[in-house]
Amino acid sequence: MATDLIGFLVKSGISQRNYLQKYLKYNPGREGKLFAFTYKGVDWERKVIRGLCRRGKKWVKRTIPFPSCVINKRFTTKTRACRRLEREIGKGFVFNVKNRFDKWVVYKILHASPVRPYLPFTVPLENRRLRALLNPGSSWFVKPRNGYKGKRVYKVSRGPAVFHIHTGSNTPAYSFKDRHSFEAKLRSLVGGAPCIMQREIPLLPVKKQLAEIRFFVQKDGTGRWRGTGGFAKVSYPDVHLTNHLSHMERIPEVLKQSGFEESRHEGIIEKLQKVGTQTAAHLERQIGHLGEITVDFGVDREGKPWIIEVNGFPSTQLIEESENPMLIRTYYSRPLQYAAYLTKKKRRRQKHGHRS
Repeated sequence: MATDLIGFLVKSGISQRNYLQKYLKYNPGREGKLFAFTYKGVDWERKVIRGLCRRGKKWVKRTIPFPSCVINKRFTTKTRACRRLEREIGKGFVFNVKNRFDKWVVYKILHASPVRPYLPFTVPLENRRLRALLNPGSSWFVKPRNGYKGKRVYKVSRGPAVFHIHTGSNTPAYSFKDRHSFEAKLRSLVGGAPCIMQREIPLLPVKKQLAEIRFFVQKDGTGRWRGTGGFAKVSYPDVHLTNHLSHMERIPEVLKQSGFEESRHEGIIEKLQKVGTQTAAHLERQIGHLGEITVDFGVDREGKPWIIEVNGFPSTQLIEESENPMLIRTYYSRPLQYAAYLTKKKRRRQKHGHRS
């Protein structure tokens, strides 16, 4: 039955088998039949899809009808493929429609939401703003609006008579005595890409290293946003970026190493969950149908979380390297539970004669 099919829309060139293997491990037939396909595999005239699935112990290519639900796993700002699929299977039955976020758009959306107090001050990168905001002793991060994995992220700071650009290390990679040379070098580094300036916020101190918390928020089998959990990414010594991380820690452990008493751990984690779910819910209302996001948090010495970044395409590599079986199981099972919830919702509509 078409209502039993849950599809993974993946990018061409990506191993469909790898995607299915990860999710099948946590879906022993309970949530529906899983298959993976690319946009090129869709036959719009015949209303069928050529995709990969597992039959018994074998991997087979099959031509299948349109599914009841599709999980978008193409990391892109473009929504054309998902919108077209929605017209076929029904609005609201494709999720993660847009999963590559514009950081400035996200900031503006969240700035008008309940999580506004947890946002570091952010503005678009422009020379006049750079001149106005980069005061002696201040430091900012410059990030591409559509960047990912920490690529082309730079820290800029100003001393008494010098301007610095950091490429990862706390030791400046470039220093300039005049502002024009500093601005010219920064423009050459960002390569013309639209960028934001984000005020530097404190990260958890772990010995001589820094840590930020990656927190996962997903919808469950009732359609509600839930905090899945997460881990702390710990930088190398003398490095201010955690994208090239030294190692990962459980959140309570990194809070302990940062000097927070155990009695405060639960309260801080509850705050992460609350801010994370509020972030997801408000973003979804503005961006479109989502089923999962990640929020990268900094935590200051008072225990207040600060939203560093929101991602719509969680990295599975770090989750699997976290060595946290509960987190891994929940991360992979929740999208399937939410997809099953949507298929049941579609059956009820069809039973009562409503169009999808």
